[in-house]
Amino acid sequence: MKIKIVLAFACGLVFTACEKKIETSEPEAGGSSKNKATVSATAVINASSVQQLIRGFGGANIRGWIPDLTAAQRTKAFSPSSGMGLSILRVRVPNSSSEFAAEKPTIDAAKSYGASVIASAWSAPASMKDNNNVVGGKLKTTSYADYATHLRDFNTAMGGLLAISPSNEPNIQVNYESMEMTAAEVANFVAA
Repeated sequence: MKIKIVLAFACGLVFTACEKKIETSEPEAGGSSKNKATVSATAVINASSVQQLIRGFGGANIRGWIPDLTAAQRTKAFSPSSGMGLSILRVRVPNSSSEFAAEKPTIDAAKSYGASVIASAWSAPASMKDNNNVVGGKLKTTSYADYATHLRDFNTAMGGLLAISPSNEPNIQVNYESMEMTAAEVANFVAA
């Protein structure tokens, strides 16, 4: 009941016009700012015009950087009746298939509450990359089929996900688990 009341109040705020007054200072000759002017602007929300579809709200459970969610935390996050009712879970695709099973408890819990699950890979397995390391480096084009199989196997082990991204952050170079892929290289991998 609390959630419905809060949502109704929040929607009431969104569907009203908003006005904000901003004070600005204009510097006088010599550099001091004593003359103040007020600028007023009005924003009007048109609730009958859809600008963007929001499919849900969620959070990430990135094991390896934080501990896995406990059973109580899963309920608090995903239960619509006794928790926050999050409807999307994002997880990391482990670069080793030996770690797949550890992702399943939280994914299964989220799904049991009706949440959709999406996954992002920070890195392909080291053997599939040009630097033989899970930090940095590029996916070898000769490893495209093996990497696609790795992602498919994760999806299968998790019982099916809404989406899987082969790269967490294209066009980035960092010193933690990562894979350097340009947007064009991601497109080439997906098309292969």
